[in-house]
This record gives sequence, structure tokens and C-alpha cells, in this order.
Amino acid sequence: MRLLLLATLAVITNAFASDRTLYYKAQTTVVASSGNTSPYYIGSNNHGMNTQSREAYLRLSAAMPLDTASRFSFGAGVDLVGGYAGSAEYLRHDGNEIAYHNAKINQFRIHQLFADVKYRSVFLTIGAKEHESLIVNHSLSSGDLTFSGNINPMPEARMGLIDFQPLPFTRGNVFINGEYSIAYACDNGIQSRQFNRISGGYNKSYFYNYKRCYLRSRPDKPLCLTIGMQAVMVFGNTTANYSRGKWTGDFKNRVTFKSFVHTLVPGAGGSSAADLLFLEGNSLGTWDIAANYRFKNGSHLKAYYESPWEDGSGIGKMNGFDGLWGIEYSSGRKSLVNGVVIEYLDTRNQSGTITFQFKDYSGSISDRDKIPNGASGCDNYYNHEGQGYQYRCMSIGTPMLKSALYNTNGTPAFRDNRIQGVHVGVSGNLSGAVSYRLLGNFRRALGTYNAPRRHALRSYSAFAEATYRTPLAGLVSKCQLAADRGSLYGKNFGAMFTIAYQGNL
Repeated sequence: MRLLLLATLAVITNAFASDRTLYYKAQTTVVASSGNTSPYYIGSNNHGMNTQSREAYLRLSAAMPLDTASRFSFGAGVDLVGGYAGSAEYLRHDGNEIAYHNAKINQFRIHQLFADVKYRSVFLTIGAKEHESLIVNHSLSSGDLTFSGNINPMPEARMGLIDFQPLPFTRGNVFINGEYSIAYACDNGIQSRQFNRISGGYNKSYFYNYKRCYLRSRPDKPLCLTIGMQAVMVFGNTTANYSRGKWTGDFKNRVTFKSFVHTLVPGAGGSSAADLLFLEGNSLGTWDIAANYRFKNGSHLKAYYESPWEDGSGIGKMNGFDGLWGIEYSSGRKSLVNGVVIEYLDTRNQSGTITFQFKDYSGSISDRDKIPNGASGCDNYYNHEGQGYQYRCMSIGTPMLKSALYNTNGTPAFRDNRIQGVHVGVSGNLSGAVSYRLLGNFRRALGTYNAPRRHALRSYSAFAEATYRTPLAGLVSKCQLAADRGSLYGKNFGAMFTIAYQGNL
């Protein structure tokens, strides 16, 4: 990390001696709310920022982006956060009794630190950098099902194609985009402060592999189609195990060169007979499709669908209507309403209620009792062996599935991954200097197949944001108000105020 910081500063310093542009930003933010954490919409899809009920911090960043018009280019960025963050209460076993304890995050941190290099249409990024979805509108959507931009950036090595590039031998009619990343996730002590320690364990660290491949038709035509897949593999985890509040040891999954090969070509992990029955690590992802139509006045209308999978049954689309169904309108210009997103999310099917494969079980079973076939349901979205698909207690995928941050009982798993929800987002301009954003959703949570809710929990969340660009160039102020109601998140109301100054050299 120290070498990366020096390299990043060297690249940024080099911008002063060249004609490259260096962008900088300084902002101060204050968050205050009535709940255990910040309201849902203030903390969600915000790259892991603003999750605490009370915060006050200064954020300083500088970046020199890649020059995509040049054959060879390099860039870098640094983003620092420091200030005050309040604590949240979680039920935890301290070895003597089960009681609520305060858990507090470290508000002094390096949020982003990265270096980029590009040759022709291929890029390489080393370090921690924010990323967002190519399918959904990050500002107005409820969030991508595979990677939503809901977490702090992980330190990683990521390579891929700059934007979409023409696919050879298609005469410019088909374009391709692809990325491949290996990241190292470390909980930084956050889960150790929150996890209840009554029984079970949590992942202290693991390797995270992300990859995607999209094909797109010609963007200069009125109708543009995009189709492809995102895939994730989580492997090499180190799990801290507890019993009645006492640490009983760490379990480490062995990582070899073959483990990284399996991120490209799936294969069995481990050497025992049980291990050889399963692919290494935990895999999940989505099938994605989007259709964008451009009108003659420059406005756009896009429909999209993300179909989740956790194993072969989901890949084979045996999970029914499950997925994120969305429609987005964009005016393409400043107007009273310049963007609208309406989404429906359903994760209730999960390929059925049970999973059973005869080969998964050992022991003597008479021929009469043998079951030659199996049931491949209970996909248990975002949960794998009790550990949720999360980083530092925040969902890596859509935040619509309640993150562990909001589990006051301290469990690291997704307690409600069978949900039905509707999300709406609207943005526009009240004047040349004032813009706004409105978000709202309704969710109905049914628990999981293994632990269903006797009665469905309901949640209502709302959000309003106003941004004012002052007459002083580069100075912007922003106010956000958010509220939660219902039995899933409880009652919470909060506000966030931000003043930022940005410019370039």
C-alpha cells in the first residue's frame, strides 16, 4: 500500500509538468439521524460511505484520469476521509453474557488509492477504486444484483476493455466489453466488533474475483441491445470461529495457483472426497439484457433485466420470475424531469424450496431408499455457509436485500433474501443552479427458505436530495433527507448536508 501511494503521488505530481488535467475535490459532510444507523437511502449505493447514524468528516481527493484518445496513457487517484463517526449497538456475546455492545468504524481511512495504465483499448488498474454497473443507472436505480457500488472499494488488480470495442469479423455491427478482477477483501475489524459471537463464525478475509462479458449492437442505431453475464467467485477465506463468545480458532481455506486458475475455468477445490464433489469457492452472478431506444429528440427509453444465479439451476433459469426488472427514461437534457427509473425486484423463487443430491451424502442407504435424481432449489441468494455476500457488513450486490449492517442481532448472513419490492427514482432540474433527486421503495420480506418468516416484514423508504451550484464556480452544496418505516428496518429519519469545492489544474 505504501508503494502504491508513492506511485500514485508520483503520477499526480507528473500532471503539473505536463498538459494533463488534474482534478481535485474537497468536501465536508455531516450526517444526523434518529436510528441505530443512517437511513437506508443515505447509506445505500454510496460506496460504503455514510452508514452511521452520526458522522462529520472531511474528504479530500485528487485524480488524473486516463486519456482515452491516446494510444498509451496513465492515470492515478487518491481519496482520503477523516473525521468523526458515531457507534451502533449490536447484540453480542462477550464470553460472560449476551448484551448490546457499541460497534464503531474507523473514520480515518484511505477510501480510494489507485493507478491506471492503458494501451490501445486495454486498461489495467491497481489499487482501490470505485466501480459501478454498466446496466443500471447508479444514481436512480435500486442497485445492480452482482456489483452495485454499495461497498467500500476493495484493493484489487483489474484489467479489461475501455468501454465497448468492435468485435473482430463482425464488420462493426457487434461490440464487446469485458473485465476481470482479483481483489482481496479484509473486514478491517468491522465484523469482529459487530458479529454476535454466540456461535458460528465470520470471514475475516477472502479473495474476490469479478468478471463480466457483454455484447452490444451498434450504438449509432436507434435501437441498441446489450446482453451478457456477470460472474463472481469468492475463495480462500479465513474464518474466525466463536462459541459462546470465545474464539475457538481460525479456519483457512488453502489458496494455490490452481485456485486462481479456477476463477477462469471452474474446478473442484481441496483434495478430500467431499471437496471434490463441489466447485471451489462460492460462485454467483447474473444474466443481463438491456434494450435502449433513442428518439429523434435525443431522449432515451431503456428496458433491462438481470437474472440472478448461484448455481446451475439459476444459470439454467429454473428460478422462475426472479430478477431485477427495470425501465429507465432519460430526456438527454436539463429539464424539470430528466430521468425516471421504475424497477421491480423479486427473489422469492430461488429454484424451489429444497436442495438434494444423492451423491452429496455418504453412508449406507438401501437400494429401496435411494433417490436417483435430485432437487436443485434453495439457492439461498447471497448466503454461503452462513456468511453473506458482503464486504464490511454491506451487501456487495443490491442493497435491497437487507445488509448485515442493519442486523442488530449481529448475524453476518442475509436474514431476508426472499423479497418482493418496487423502487422508483426521479431526477430533474428546478433551475439552472438547482437539481433534485427523489427515491422511494416498498419491500416485502419473507426471510429465507431455511428460516422463513411467520409473517412477512414490510418496509417503506423515501429519499429527497437537492443540489445547489453556487455562483462561485466549483462550489456546490447538497442536502439529503431520508426516512424508513415498517417492520423490516423500523423507524428512522435522517439528514445529510454536504459542501464541496472542486476544480482542475
